[in-house]
Amino acid sequence: MTQKFEMADRFNPSAVEQALYQHWEESGYFKSSGNVPSYCIKQHHFLPTFRG
Repeated sequence: MTQKFEMADRFNPSAVEQALYQHWEESGYFKSSGNVPSYCIKQHHFLPTFRG
């Protein structure tokens, strides 16, 4: 069976974002398993140097 549909001209993230986020929450993607050692991520931001 083939269904016809029209594709939108532009991507609209709000059309799918809420349903995806709800699925992720219900599936436990944002929950910690609790048996993983914690870690820290450091980011170093170096400012550009401007020389005349």
